[in-house]
Amino acid sequence: MTRFQNLSLKLKLTVGAVLLGVALLLAQSVLQFYALRSEVLGRIEAQQFHLLSELAGHLDQEISERLTAVAQAGTVVTPSMMSDPDGLEAHLRREAALLSLVDDLYVFDAHGRLLADWPAKPGRRGLDMGGRDYVRQVRATLRPAISRPILGQATRQPIIVLAAPILDADGRLAGIIGGVLNLHKRNLIGLLAERRVGRGGYFYLVAEDRTTVAHPDRDRIMKPIAEPGANPLLDRAFQGFEGTGEGVNSRGLEGLFTFKRLETTRWVLASVIPSDEAFRPIHVIQQRMVATTLLLVLVAAPLLWAAAHHLLRPLMALAAAMREGAAQMRRREQARPVGEEGSEEIRTVAHAFNEFLEARNQAVLALQRMAHHDALTGLPNRILLADRMEQAMAQARRTGRAVAVGYLDLDGFKPINDHFGHHIGDILLQELAQRMGGVIRAGDTLARLGGDEFVVLLPGLGGPEECHIFLNRLLAAVRQPIRIPELDETLSVTASVGVTLYPHDDADPDTLLRHADHAMYEAKGEGRNRYRLYDAEGQPRHAAGQPDRERIRAALRSGEFELHYQPKVNMRLGTVAGAEALIRWNHPEQGFLSPNEFLPLIEAANLEAEVGEWVIRAALAQVAAWAAEGHPVPVSVNIAAPHLLRPDFPARLGAMLAEFPSVPPRMLQIEVVETAALEDITHARLTLDACRRLGVGGALDDFGTGYSSLTYLRHLPVDTLKIDQSFIRHLDDNAEDLTIVRGIIVLARGLGRAVVAEGVEKAEHGTTLLGLGCELAQGYAIARPMPAPAFLTWARAWAPHPAWRLASAPAA
Repeated sequence: MTRFQNLSLKLKLTVGAVLLGVALLLAQSVLQFYALRSEVLGRIEAQQFHLLSELAGHLDQEISERLTAVAQAGTVVTPSMMSDPDGLEAHLRREAALLSLVDDLYVFDAHGRLLADWPAKPGRRGLDMGGRDYVRQVRATLRPAISRPILGQATRQPIIVLAAPILDADGRLAGIIGGVLNLHKRNLIGLLAERRVGRGGYFYLVAEDRTTVAHPDRDRIMKPIAEPGANPLLDRAFQGFEGTGEGVNSRGLEGLFTFKRLETTRWVLASVIPSDEAFRPIHVIQQRMVATTLLLVLVAAPLLWAAAHHLLRPLMALAAAMREGAAQMRRREQARPVGEEGSEEIRTVAHAFNEFLEARNQAVLALQRMAHHDALTGLPNRILLADRMEQAMAQARRTGRAVAVGYLDLDGFKPINDHFGHHIGDILLQELAQRMGGVIRAGDTLARLGGDEFVVLLPGLGGPEECHIFLNRLLAAVRQPIRIPELDETLSVTASVGVTLYPHDDADPDTLLRHADHAMYEAKGEGRNRYRLYDAEGQPRHAAGQPDRERIRAALRSGEFELHYQPKVNMRLGTVAGAEALIRWNHPEQGFLSPNEFLPLIEAANLEAEVGEWVIRAALAQVAAWAAEGHPVPVSVNIAAPHLLRPDFPARLGAMLAEFPSVPPRMLQIEVVETAALEDITHARLTLDACRRLGVGGALDDFGTGYSSLTYLRHLPVDTLKIDQSFIRHLDDNAEDLTIVRGIIVLARGLGRAVVAEGVEKAEHGTTLLGLGCELAQGYAIARPMPAPAFLTWARAWAPHPAWRLASAPAA
């Protein structure tokens, strides 16, 4: 696509015109082909059906004549002749006219035993043919009959028999005379297989029971022509269809198939013409049309190229004038407007270029005004900050006094911005910029880097104490409530500040900013609304973690993280009890990463709180979306210990719940790893108590892995215990694990806690758990974690394992 865009306009016009012409010609060719094909098909169908009808009429007539001749021969045979087999054989030998119509003659008695045949075949007299269909038909009706294809006992070749009754003077059956047509001989039926339709077409004849009577391939005679369904057109013929249609036979031949029934036998006569032969003239015409199209393209392309070159001359002249204007701008000269002359299109382009020149001149002036200051707050921007940092560092090297670089990030700004809108957020930033600007000294610099991130530059410091005094004043100014006239309430934010001191931290300006940024995240991790000094001695360690922090923050901003949901079910009731939200990283280069691959990066970058809040918001948004579809599903989220133990965790959780007023707090549950909760049992208890007052439940995850579980469990206000999957995995073959699980279930029941079994990977695990009294479970035997769009589809279709239903059924 890029290569085509880089082609010249002349070439594009030529190629476009050629392609359009080719497309139109090909479209016309296709339409004519199908119209001609339809007409040819109609003619072939009519001709083939007429030909087959004549052939069927001829076969009906010939078969009727032979059947009549056999019947007349039967009237000559008398009962007395039948008592003399030798004389009867001599009589058959004298039936020259009849023998010219059939291949063999037989005479049977009334029971079907052979009395005589011609040509005579030794040892056959007395053979019992009473079971043959034609014998049964004649005996039952006393009328002539035609047999289905059978295998001759003497010749071991396929035959059909034309049979007629021999009656005595009282009209009773005295015997049966039969004429044989050998289907392998060039007789009435055999010659049919030798006939051709065109060069590759042929005829075949099929009995009503789908047995082949005549076919060019002798091996197929007396075998089923095709299984029902193998050739739909043939199936229609057996259902009564007479005519021609396109289709594919059981051996994959595409062709035109024509069918006609014989009136005398109800057999199906068919003709086949291969499609490539039937439509060969049309394909020849189509090939000629394609060749003609290619020839026209070869002739037209140079002509179109020349026409495009002539039409585009004025445009090329305009392009030359525009290039000259661009050269003037590069030389910082005033570019002259180009002349607006020529065709309407050329004038339009020239006018647009002149408008561009005017806009560019205005933009240059605006850029010069904005080059060094932030457009929203009027504070110095990154460019001016870099210049002042260089000056302050040079002064520090001359005077020996320190320079403080502080990286400030607002706490709680994003919820205000999201809730009240960017307009209110901008007003808040302007007010805070004015407040902080009133705190700094005359020689200090307050700059805005973007969003809610600011930098303070304090040159000429005598020591750290001066920095501490200033930072305390700065934090106090930020946290003062702000009243905005458009709102009925006051707004409050705090700030987290990271500071590094030069030349103690002897680095370049960009590195100083990174060090201050790292210290700022440490301040956030320790509870916010505070400042932290960068530890220059630990610089290598901090620098190593910085790329991870920036990459994870970039992933959060660009939506690379997503939540998958693993169902929790009630095995006894067969219902979906909730879902656990599990974070996944859809890395643009590495694909989906497992939590084990990126959670250590989050921990090393001290971003547990930032990622944890993203998870909570995403989970609440999904609960709201499912509830809007009429399927409310409770969701639990995993919270890391550093996040849970932050002093402002309950307040932040309450603010996030307020962002989703349609979600009842009880639809959210906080899951805390047992070992993490035991690190600071007092703080964990207070935090979980505060969450419970908000209406959010708590669950103790990986229960059974902490060494003090039973001692401290009664102090933790949690609603649910989740049995660690390490105990469930070997539940069916480890007596110790079974004992532990039974004890946890009894303990949970006694303390009034719900219990959920993790890691149910086999149906047998669920059966055992139900027997122990545990109904709630999650694991691969139920479902793997899945994206949100797939969860409701799975939930609607899920049914418990049959063994669980048996385990849940009351005893008889």
